[in-house]
Amino acid sequence: MKFKIINLIALSSLSLVACEKASVPQQAETDTAKNELKYLKEFETWKKTQNAEKLKQYESFFANKLKKAPTLYELTVNSHPLKKECEQYRFALPPEKHWKNLLPALQLIEKLNDSGLYANFKIVSVYRSQEANTCVKGAKASKHLMNYAVDFQTLDENFKHYPNHAEMDEKLCRFWRKEGKQHRLGLGLYGKQRYHIDTQGYRTWGVGFRSVSSPCLKSKS
Repeated sequence: MKFKIINLIALSSLSLVACEKASVPQQAETDTAKNELKYLKEFETWKKTQNAEKLKQYESFFANKLKKAPTLYELTVNSHPLKKECEQYRFALPPEKHWKNLLPALQLIEKLNDSGLYANFKIVSVYRSQEANTCVKGAKASKHLMNYAVDFQTLDENFKHYPNHAEMDEKLCRFWRKEGKQHRLGLGLYGKQRYHIDTQGYRTWGVGFRSVSSPCLKSKS
């Protein structure tokens, strides 16, 4: 685990150096790299307050069940922008009884990756405690509460967003329309290639968490 975190820090550092040489329009990438470094440091501090054996067990639970098993950092972080009063909930370990709930969503994200729909992906958020959900004003019945859901971003071969956001939305919508029912796929599309996936019911929504705002229901193809 320590090796993985060191690599993550190294990659973030390289990204930060590259971004600092970039032009003004790429300021968002610079900010993202800075935040990643900040979160990684906070993660190391948070780990010291947790049961080390439980953390190891949680990471290992997925290690042999996925081709690209997430790191412990990815499984516990919420890298969405948080208000200051909610930053205490940046990291969370779900109750052991909920561990298995996450596997179908991760397997589905991996399936989409393997199919070539996107080259890479970045997990943004998974489990959310009731306190964290209340603080961030999440849905009362959010699937994150029971560790069923994954928020993630799609990335190209260079680990950057694809240039056409609408095209990526349509690719995911096409899968949702064609195979969503059999997977009980819940697909949220939040703009700029930020997505939510769970397997707790065939449905879709967009900005504002409303079904009518989902590109999947507006598309004709």
